[in-house]
Amino acid sequence: MTPSDGTTVPPVLSISQLYDRVDAALNSTFGGKSGLWVEGEIAKISGSNGHCYLDLVDPAERGPRPSVLGGKCWKSTWGPLQRTLAAAGITLTAGMTIRFKGTVDFYRPQGKVGFVISELDVTALQGAMALQRQELIDALRRDGTIGRNASIPVPELPLRVGLIASPGTEGCADFLGQLERSGFAFEVILSPATMQGERSAPSVIQGLASLQRLADSVDLIVITRGGGAKTDLAAFDDDALARAIGASTIPVWTAIGHSGDESICDLVAGRAHITPTACGGAIVERVSLVAASVASSAAAVLRAAESVVADAVHLRERATSQLGLLASGALAREHLRLSNDVQRLVRAARARCIEAATSLGTAVRLTKTSATDTQLRRGFAIIRTETGSIVRSPEAVAIGTEISAEFATGTLTATVTGHQPLTTEEAS
Repeated sequence: MTPSDGTTVPPVLSISQLYDRVDAALNSTFGGKSGLWVEGEIAKISGSNGHCYLDLVDPAERGPRPSVLGGKCWKSTWGPLQRTLAAAGITLTAGMTIRFKGTVDFYRPQGKVGFVISELDVTALQGAMALQRQELIDALRRDGTIGRNASIPVPELPLRVGLIASPGTEGCADFLGQLERSGFAFEVILSPATMQGERSAPSVIQGLASLQRLADSVDLIVITRGGGAKTDLAAFDDDALARAIGASTIPVWTAIGHSGDESICDLVAGRAHITPTACGGAIVERVSLVAASVASSAAAVLRAAESVVADAVHLRERATSQLGLLASGALAREHLRLSNDVQRLVRAARARCIEAATSLGTAVRLTKTSATDTQLRRGFAIIRTETGSIVRSPEAVAIGTEISAEFATGTLTATVTGHQPLTTEEAS
């Protein structure tokens, strides 16, 4: 249409026509469906119905309102990609810088430009994470965090153990089983913690802090977990957790990985073990060596005391025989001298016997004190079914079953009338 003054009016586009031009421009500029590689930092990541959604920002842009690219990885792509990441021990989290390939996407119903991700450079991500991990290890070596806890002496008899673990898990049970079967009087203070996921590191740090406040009651702290995905070990490469272990005034032993997997926390701890069973066994072995040494010393003292007594008896018998041949005056003097010698020998023998009895008492307490008896005297009880089996879970006993509760001073019999599960807050 041309106005009466002869000027040309530009054409008026509909919204649909405008969006057609936007689509055409995006395809022309960004390669259409062939895709392109982009690098960005994850600001936010979430999932829904098997799809993955990311807010990505430019790592070099640090203004108050950085440019944000909305990334989408559909279920058909995200599922296999997740498995690849898990095999590499990688979990995508906010703060990671990633390289990804895909196509620019224009969502017409909302007029939004986004990005559909089709590939992820896992190799580059592994390299970046490995570099970041090595930089952290180098920093921990420079400031002395690595090696600090190892310099703290472990008591010869670490019978009071502070345990950071997830109660009821296989790893926790394996560790406790080693101590319980040893026959020694171990005392375990359990600090429950989340051992996988994003809350692992803060939860373990909190457990360390709570046990530090009980420093006078704890000989050794153990951080242990059972099996799990390789990605679960990433939480134990955390900077803050590593420094918390390094700052501990109590020796810390770890058993949080598997053969071939060494976390940064393992490097910082005083001693690292492959499995919870191996860690528990090492503690039992340490106590066993001391107990054997005490028993051996006590036996040696007893043998020496018996020898002294035998010598005293022999000397007295010989003196008695010789006294009969001496004159009355000489007899009296010799009798007095020999009596003094005998008395000295008897006193020495008595002292050695007392020393042997004390050492033997220590050995007996170490080898015969039952952890179960100790717990019963503190007011705990062992619940058993009619067949004598120990009840480990309320759900394992049917309503109407007769049970018995064994205390230190006797047994109480009762009938189960109901179950009451723990609430979420009580369980945690």
